[in-house]
Amino acid sequence: MSQELEEAKELIDQHLDENLEDGELSAYELAQHLKTLKKHDEELFAKYLEKLDPEILGDVAIELPDHMLKDVIDTLPAEKIVEALEELESDDATDLLQYIEDIDEDKARELFNELDKENQNEILRLRSYDEDRAGAHMQTELFSAHLEEKLGSAVARLRQEKQEGKLENVSQLFIIDKNSVLQYAIPLEDLILFDFTKTLKQNIESTQIDHYKPHMANDMDLMQDVADMFQEYDLNVIAVTSSTGILLGRITYDDIHDYIQESATEQIYNLAGVDDESEEDDT
Repeated sequence: MSQELEEAKELIDQHLDENLEDGELSAYELAQHLKTLKKHDEELFAKYLEKLDPEILGDVAIELPDHMLKDVIDTLPAEKIVEALEELESDDATDLLQYIEDIDEDKARELFNELDKENQNEILRLRSYDEDRAGAHMQTELFSAHLEEKLGSAVARLRQEKQEGKLENVSQLFIIDKNSVLQYAIPLEDLILFDFTKTLKQNIESTQIDHYKPHMANDMDLMQDVADMFQEYDLNVIAVTSSTGILLGRITYDDIHDYIQESATEQIYNLAGVDDESEEDDT
């Protein structure tokens, strides 16, 4: 066994060992080590692919080139892939299902039909947008509360949803009115300054209201314009609304980073006169 293969195997083993707190790898790192396994030993690659937990499998699959993603859908049972899709945030699940569809339309249809209705509806909604629009890149998972809700109640909901794994990377509380129209956005760190026994409206009115005026993008805005807003205002998240101001989702800095990276890669491929399939040679 080569040193490169041995090191990759050892690092994945450490990740899989729940007793090692400092051995956890990112999805990108796992994908890179799986590439090494596949290059040296196909059977070992398949073995470790099967060991991945659904909670990380979807994120890893997104990082894999097409020919390795095909290994995922050919090797793993549909039930596990469906579970992995449901673990992803809505925008990532939509992307992964599209990648699978590009490889095998029948498999993608089978997986989609096995998703629960809520996930199906989220994916259909995101796929209804053109790829260059903000709505195609938003996450529908977010932390919102009504103006008349007490802060203590909202924080209790956040705690429960975090414990249940329904929310990740939350940095702001979006405040909506009775018609779901976005009114304010409050950084979570500011909530400790508020009175938990009062409503959000009461808390906000006791402060400088303009301080919590939200940055927002329309779902039909060009994604490049949204990326420019992130840079101009140094944002880490932005709300996405409909033309009437109804809160639909959010776009995070990570989403912007992915969009810029994908756009740059596509431009490079176009200039070089090649397509994305050439990436598969880099394993």
